[in-house]
Amino acid sequence: EIQKLKGSIRVYPPIWKYEQIAEKAALKNDYEGVYNAFEAWENASYIVGGEEAIKPPSWASLPGLWAEMYAYRRVADFFEFKKTQFDPMYNEKYRILRKSVDTVEKIVDMLDEHRGSWSLETLTDFLHVSTWATTADS
Repeated sequence: EIQKLKGSIRVYPPIWKYEQIAEKAALKNDYEGVYNAFEAWENASYIVGGEEAIKPPSWASLPGLWAEMYAYRRVADFFEFKKTQFDPMYNEKYRILRKSVDTVEKIVDMLDEHRGSWSLETLTDFLHVSTWATTADS
C-alpha cells in the first residue's frame, strides 16, 4: 500500500523530466561554460544550522548582483574615477535626481506633518517608500 502511494506521488509529470534532460543536453552542447556554471549552481549545498542541506539561494548570493557590481567597478577604474572625479554614470544619476525632486518634497512635507506623532503605520509607510524609492535600475 505504501509503495503504491509512493509511486503515485510525483513532483513533475514524467514528460517534464525528459524535457528537462533534453534541454540540459542542448544547453551543454551549445554553451559548455555556461552549462558548467548551471551544473555547479544546481549541485551547490549550503550549511544551515550546522547541518548540510540544500537551501534556495538568497538574492544577495545570485551571481548577477556580484557581476553588476564588478562591472561598474571596472568601468569606474577605466575612467580613473578616483583621480579625475569623472563619474561615467553622472548623467543618469542627475536625470533621476531631477525627476525625483517632487517626490522628495512630498516626503519632507509628510515628515513635517507627522513630526512627534509617528504611528507604526506611518513609520512603515515611510520605510517602504525609503526602501523601494530607488529608480536607478529602471
